[in-house]
Amino acid sequence: MGIALFYTYMPNALDNLVITQPIKIVVLNRKPKAMKTFDSAEWKHYDREHFGRDIKWDSKVYFLKAYSGRKIMGTMELKVEGGVGEIKTLLVKHTMQRQGVGRALVSKAEKITKTNGGHKLFLTTGEGWRAVSFYKAIGFEQTAKLSNHYFSVDFIEMSKFI
Repeated sequence: MGIALFYTYMPNALDNLVITQPIKIVVLNRKPKAMKTFDSAEWKHYDREHFGRDIKWDSKVYFLKAYSGRKIMGTMELKVEGGVGEIKTLLVKHTMQRQGVGRALVSKAEKITKTNGGHKLFLTTGEGWRAVSFYKAIGFEQTAKLSNHYFSVDFIEMSKFI
């Protein structure tokens, strides 16, 4: 089952909890079958509460590679879930920028997302980074600011309906 770290929490009178016994918390490096079964059963209740129906939260991850001959020009990691494609990473070889590689990878991500029933792409990037103008040029708009985010740097979320 992997590494397990155990923590114990003992409720006190100030917590206003019904539970009177210690709550044990275990931290695992992978999800065991019992947790998957629990999550599946419990999410049904919350999906009905939030969406008014049962939801199938299928998640697919794609790794895209743009290449010519044997040379990689760019890569992308795309996660499609709940009708939304998330561009997790997009890297273009620094000597290949402004030659259509990034645009081609994003175009393929749009097709993959649509094929999986998706309607939207989104990503995060650093505020003020050169990538922002690239994403705006291909139809993305800033939808959120993530202050003091990764490594204490401001990031933005950008989205595009497809």
